[in-house]
Amino acid sequence: MKPEFSRSWTDAFGTALIHLEGRTGEQTILLLCPLEHGQQVLDSLETRPSFKGRITLAVFEKLHTSPVQAVLRFLEPKIVLALDAETLTSSGDALHIELEKHQTSTGLEYLHGGDFPAWKSELKTGAHGSSVLASIAAQHAKVLACHPNDLLAILEQGI
Repeated sequence: MKPEFSRSWTDAFGTALIHLEGRTGEQTILLLCPLEHGQQVLDSLETRPSFKGRITLAVFEKLHTSPVQAVLRFLEPKIVLALDAETLTSSGDALHIELEKHQTSTGLEYLHGGDFPAWKSELKTGAHGSSVLASIAAQHAKVLACHPNDLLAILEQGI
């Protein structure tokens, strides 16, 4: 049985969210993805063999803190895989992003920025590196970062 895309929608920030349902199971993984890798990740997920649980893909037009935090608060994931790193990344330095005001095409105004502590993954061992998405998500869930090309291998190894 191949996994199926069960539903999709766009939130108030313009983030596209897609649920991929597997067999009944406990594993729930949130994938945080920059827009430029969205189609590649969708194509990869369509080829993924059957699995237990649910994978939710969140595709962000811009890697702004407020939209990412909104998805994390809404879904409350236990495991997050950030797809904005160059290689498997299991730790990162503290991150400071200057506060800036932004507006969506629908008129929603929000602040982007803040201070995010150094992070270390409890999931796998990888390089120390940079991942804006992992830095933001590490306050909310167990997190790991990688490049989209490595996604299927990491999922198949189990995280």
